[in-house]
Amino acid sequence: MCDDRDMKIAGASFPASAGFSDEAEAVEFNREKQSGVLDRAKELGRRMVGALQASGGEFAFGAAEEEDALLTLQRQILLAFVVTVGVERFCISKLAAETAHQSFYNCMKQTLPALYQELSGGDFSFYYLAYRRGGDVERRMGQTFAMLCARDGDPVYQELGEALYCWFMSVVEKKAWELEIGRQPSNG
Repeated sequence: MCDDRDMKIAGASFPASAGFSDEAEAVEFNREKQSGVLDRAKELGRRMVGALQASGGEFAFGAAEEEDALLTLQRQILLAFVVTVGVERFCISKLAAETAHQSFYNCMKQTLPALYQELSGGDFSFYYLAYRRGGDVERRMGQTFAMLCARDGDPVYQELGEALYCWFMSVVEKKAWELEIGRQPSNG
């Protein structure tokens, strides 16, 4: 299990002068801490690492068992990216999303250190660029996935990337709802 002792979220209550830009942020923090939202957000981050690990043993959508190393790595990076944008999209508050992010990355650093190191590379940035362009995000994720798998323009890889994106986004949403910190997405 992941150790949350290095989390930057503080104790039971916080005065406004303790790092918050205004009193409203401190009030929100105290409210979400007292209601258990932040603890559930930490759990969401841990569960998403577990879901990422579980997806590693099986390659969805019928691909060959002898998946090459680049494809495996790109699949993991794409799924980690989906967690990053998914918690922003589905968590009930910005603070809950930030807490889930931090928990996800802390847990990943402990349990999947090689993948954690890969996330600081340029591949993750390509997904962000595609995501931020808007429009048909799923299609852009598929195109980016194919490109990063050295299969630029390959419709099979594009469809695989799109399917992975959509599938794991639904996993993030489901887990947020299970933990009672989910909200309806606005768009994207």
